[in-house]
Amino acid sequence: MTVWDEGKLDLEQYYNEARERARELMCDLGWGKPMPTTALTVKDLLPEPATPKPLQTLAAEIANDFTLAVVEAPTGEGKTEAAFALAEPARSRGTGIYFALPTMATANGLHGRVETYLRRATGIEDLEARLLHSKAWLFRDAMETARDPDSEGEEQEAQAQNWFAGSKRGLLTPYGVGTIDQALIASLRAKHGFVRLFALAGKVVVIDEVHAYDVYMGDLLEVLLGWLKALGCKVVMLSATLPKARRTALLQAWGFEGEQQKAKYPCITWVKADGHAKGRTFKVSPRKPLNMTPMAVEDRPVHQAGAEVILERVREGGGLGALILNTVRDAQAAHDYLSRLELGEVELDLFHARFTAHDRDRIEKQVLKDYGKEGPRGSPRILVATQVVEQSLDLDFDHMVTALAPIDLLIQRAGRLHRHSRGADGQLRNEGADVRSDPELLVLVPDATEGDAPDMDDPVYSRAVLLRTAHLLRRPFVIREPAQVSTAIEEVYSEEGRAAVTADWMSRLNELEAKAATKGARQHREADRATIGRVDDPDNLIVEAFLDLDENDERANSRLSARTRLEDRPSVTVALLHDAKTTVHGDSVRDLRAGLFACVSCSPPYPLWESLMQIEPLPEWHRKGSLAHARPLVLADGRAKIGDYDLFYDSQQGLDWRKMNAEL
Repeated sequence: MTVWDEGKLDLEQYYNEARERARELMCDLGWGKPMPTTALTVKDLLPEPATPKPLQTLAAEIANDFTLAVVEAPTGEGKTEAAFALAEPARSRGTGIYFALPTMATANGLHGRVETYLRRATGIEDLEARLLHSKAWLFRDAMETARDPDSEGEEQEAQAQNWFAGSKRGLLTPYGVGTIDQALIASLRAKHGFVRLFALAGKVVVIDEVHAYDVYMGDLLEVLLGWLKALGCKVVMLSATLPKARRTALLQAWGFEGEQQKAKYPCITWVKADGHAKGRTFKVSPRKPLNMTPMAVEDRPVHQAGAEVILERVREGGGLGALILNTVRDAQAAHDYLSRLELGEVELDLFHARFTAHDRDRIEKQVLKDYGKEGPRGSPRILVATQVVEQSLDLDFDHMVTALAPIDLLIQRAGRLHRHSRGADGQLRNEGADVRSDPELLVLVPDATEGDAPDMDDPVYSRAVLLRTAHLLRRPFVIREPAQVSTAIEEVYSEEGRAAVTADWMSRLNELEAKAATKGARQHREADRATIGRVDDPDNLIVEAFLDLDENDERANSRLSARTRLEDRPSVTVALLHDAKTTVHGDSVRDLRAGLFACVSCSPPYPLWESLMQIEPLPEWHRKGSLAHARPLVLADGRAKIGDYDLFYDSQQGLDWRKMNAEL
């Protein structure tokens, strides 16, 4: 007899039957907790015939006795595989994993490695680690081709997988790789933010490049950490290195109040299950000294100075050179400047974030092919790029020139300089040390003299941090051993390091730090307003915390926007169309992936932004993920007029704009 027989309703029986029907449906759809498997050894986590490095061995040793682990190590030491080792015991027991990266590009780059690891670990050849960020559908194979299932089971599986495509539901999948933003929204007073908290509960959460977050994102991360601990998560945080104050703040956000036992860099600091914290150092691969040499920009634009220096180095020494600039506009200008010079046999490439998804994917693959570990070392080449090359890409340059950036990011960029052991001809060596001369990172600074402090005119980074970095680099600076990395970080970021600033720079530093403090205070206030409150604060009950912030609200300074990043200059998503009659509906939205421009870091002049925001999104796109708020822009011969601006797109240069009638 069922609960409905003879009109009778047995609530307890109804509950049990509904629960069983739900379980059967979940199984039919392929949803459920991952099945436990035997844990892989640390050696099995590596590509054959690699031998585990000390970092990876240490990670495997502590993997069963940590709740929070902070890994600090130079690039090239295998931090990603160390994260696999830390997650593996929990994964083998059926625990899900989310890998959180600072940018969409780094998430795209890591996605394949994570899937390879999970397929090897679970034995499931077609296992999918969900790619999760606002433009993920452009890169996800399952969304690029229409399914034509041959059976009801395959149709159900397709429906199940597509259900996870929603931005609010994606984290519910057992395994995911995406941006940190997808997790940080769980700390905001956002619509359905509790769904993300529920989705992360009990998982291993790996947060990479922790040093890359500003004051606002740092506050959101600290709130999130408290909730992740309360929800039974394990958290792994990866960084090239962290200032002591930042490390302390992260441990405190996790709930550790004891004395920090910081081991000598490089190290792992971890909180044990019993609440105590430990730190252990480990050996790293032998490295040649890294020379950081300041180069005066003088009266030239930074892009011109960098272009001239990198061209000179590549002409003299051959091999592969990189010029890394802080803005897309500077990178485009440097590439244009070099293109007009007599380059001879030197080949030239450009890589930044302001390309369509199709072009960016093509360029990134070509960059990895030409400048990667296995790339040819024939003709000399120069890659002009932005920060897109400083994280997660295995690139190997012989020469590097970079715009001034915070010291930790300069060290990160230098990790792509002489990355692999090579002979004099540039070919890889399976054994033996690199025979090239010691690597040298040439840093472009406004003034490399002993005179007054230079002006810091950079739209990307804290000017106070840039000034303290420039002070460190007043004369050539050499990193001979790993511990000096930590020393350099503390000199730039700590109060003790501030005392080393010379008197003639102190006035300028005080001025910049006062402005930074004002900006930081505003970011703290914005974070306090936007977050659900720390988990241990009795005055911020989660049931009272929601303000219905909208994660899709793109309006500048909107009080209803669930923003995970504060931008001084707003950006907008633009869909570049080549046909005024183009309409998109149904599955044909996939055909637009080659023409969608994902404006993830574009900060146009405010009048241009206002004009772009006046363009109404197409009604047909309102349920198409990131296209829902994209502004369609029709190009004629690669150009369009918006307000007082000419916009133009080129598959080699990317998107750019000029005031009307301005010289191109």
